[in-house]
Amino acid sequence: MELRNGTQGRITRLRRSCKRAKPPSVNMRRDASKVLHPLPVETNEDDEELMKEEDCFSTGFLKRERILGYPEEPCYLWFVMEFCDGGDLNQYILSRRPDPWTNRSFMKQMTSAVAFLHKNNIIHRDLKPDNILISQKSGDPVIKVADFGLSKVCAGLSCMESEGDNQVNKNMVNINKFWLSSACGSDFYMAPEVWEGHYTAKADIFALGIIIWAMIERITFIDAESKRELLGTYVRQGTEIVPVGEALLENPKMVLNIPQKTRSIMSEGVKRLLQDMLAVNPQDRPDASQLEVRMDQLT
Repeated sequence: MELRNGTQGRITRLRRSCKRAKPPSVNMRRDASKVLHPLPVETNEDDEELMKEEDCFSTGFLKRERILGYPEEPCYLWFVMEFCDGGDLNQYILSRRPDPWTNRSFMKQMTSAVAFLHKNNIIHRDLKPDNILISQKSGDPVIKVADFGLSKVCAGLSCMESEGDNQVNKNMVNINKFWLSSACGSDFYMAPEVWEGHYTAKADIFALGIIIWAMIERITFIDAESKRELLGTYVRQGTEIVPVGEALLENPKMVLNIPQKTRSIMSEGVKRLLQDMLAVNPQDRPDASQLEVRMDQLT
């Protein structure tokens, strides 16, 4: 069953099969599979290397399985992942009554996930409710950050440092000073500097701030392309709604109305934290490690 169709491929719900060159079809365990558009077949004289059935890596969130076709057949690249039965953050939050406990749990989990990525020198660059999936296998809902199609691994020099009797590998990258220039992401979650095409990992912090703000106050908009109701905050200009990042780029002195709703359940601590996460100047935002500490204190 097809779950979603994107520009780079489609996501389907399936059950597990043995690993073969042909796409999975029958006798399969329930999973979620993303198939990318066909790739040209590459020949390889080393048959044993060609027929290796999997080439897996893990960032703590995602495992990739590479299935190679026979040389005379088209080659497809499949990503077989856990099926998250809670849907994405939009579906989960908007289908339930407001719950402060769920809000606190998701805030903490999302912050922890971004901190993990940044500690491993990965900038997601497309954080949005669509890319935050919910698994309910363990009972309590568990956040899974997904879709690393636009993510950037910030490679740097490594060196060995002594800590007591141990040699520790230290990565020399400061991810918050690793500048990127490709303006990418989803409009309503993009930081002002992303619109300009000159940004760092702090753009992920801004996107997370938009998501948390929208989740707590249940602020939504209708996506023009999919016609779906999505979580996301915005600035209203006349009859139009404008992404917060774009509005701040046009007017850096604009004061965000946090919270938006008169009868909001947002605490003063969360309000101050969101104001910091959504600061126009990325240097005024907390980094992921600082954010994780502050979030632990609030939740």
